[in-house]
Amino acid sequence: MGVSMRQSLVRSGIKSFDQHTGTLLKTFYTLPSGSTGAGVWSTAATDGRSIWITTGNGDLGGSSYAIVKLKASNLRLQQQYALQLSGDLDWGSSPTLFQATINSVRTKLIGANQKNGTFYAFDANNLQNGPVWSFPVGTTENFNIGTDLAAPVWDARNQTLFVAGNQTTINATVFPGSVRAFNPADGSIIWERGLTGGPIMGTPSLNGSGVIAAGTYNLTNMTLNAVYLLNSSNGNILSTIPQSGTIIFSQPVFAGNHLFVANAGAFISTGKLTAFIPSALKASKK
Repeated sequence: MGVSMRQSLVRSGIKSFDQHTGTLLKTFYTLPSGSTGAGVWSTAATDGRSIWITTGNGDLGGSSYAIVKLKASNLRLQQQYALQLSGDLDWGSSPTLFQATINSVRTKLIGANQKNGTFYAFDANNLQNGPVWSFPVGTTENFNIGTDLAAPVWDARNQTLFVAGNQTTINATVFPGSVRAFNPADGSIIWERGLTGGPIMGTPSLNGSGVIAAGTYNLTNMTLNAVYLLNSSNGNILSTIPQSGTIIFSQPVFAGNHLFVANAGAFISTGKLTAFIPSALKASKK
């Protein structure tokens, strides 16, 4: 007998533990007792004083479909902003902290992708005011075109925010996936690169030489899947590592002179971890 998504939900939240003893210290529940859902299934962000989380679908109210700010020392709710959504439109992207100068004031921002296909950027200390800016990086979740789950990547040195997504239109051409570079202050596009391999669902990685690695998750035509290496300054494709017959859901990782890529088979029951030494580990300075 099948179990509906609503039946499978439990009351959700986030817990803090003593890292030395494993003792449970505090718990923040995203919904009142007796409610279900509003799961936290992405990685929290923190600056040491506050913690930001994104939540999924569940009973309405509380912290469902929300981005939430908690006090790090006791997990008390400080602020939140909830979208008026229904269905399975979770915040499946981990939130990322970044900074920008807005109206001559240096401002701490936080942003995340949403399953509705939109990336949202907020003043990290004033979530209740709503998004500072937003951009439709993809489209609403669909099995055939993937989901916007990738966390944004912040390049503090060059003050650039990179966001990947699923199906999108760039210059009147529809692409199954993309990576865009944004001005963090207002969401204006610095560059955008459509990718033919498929949607980007795993978070891209950025190395110190200015190379972005992004893997595709194309279930309808797995022969097209690849890991793309992009020049972070202009979005040019430096190299493509074919991943035919597999899908990339996890984040590619740079370590030393290697790029580590974990892939999976059609039913996610098989897969492998491969270390590459790409010839294009360093971006062109043109």
